Amino acid sequence: MLARLWRTHYDRKRLAELEHFAQTQSLPTFRRQPGCMGVLFAYADDVWITLSLWRDQAAIDQLQHAPAYTQTVQHLLATGILQGQQTIEVFTFSGGFVDAQQVSSLLEDKL
Repeated sequence: MLARLWRTHYDRKRLAELEHFAQTQSLPTFRRQPGCMGVLFAYADDVWITLSLWRDQAAIDQLQHAPAYTQTVQHLLATGILQGQQTIEVFTFSGGFVDAQQVSSLLEDKL
């Protein structure tokens, strides 16, 4: 299992727009990607991250070429919300714990 961390800076005045885009555009796109086991969106100050969980590297590689994903990225870039460069890092899990029910419940309450 792998974690893909996408990091960028954004215009703080437009946080609500970015959150809306993440929920209405990015989330459905990730849900449809084969091998994607989950995605989380988070921010601190002017940094936004998207942490997605993947079955394997092949699934991440497919994402990069998926028309729905590339269209979503182009749409987000066109909004002008993002600032500076975006970075992507991929990590291999070595263990841990997640209470999936509690996490899901808290994320649903946020909506």
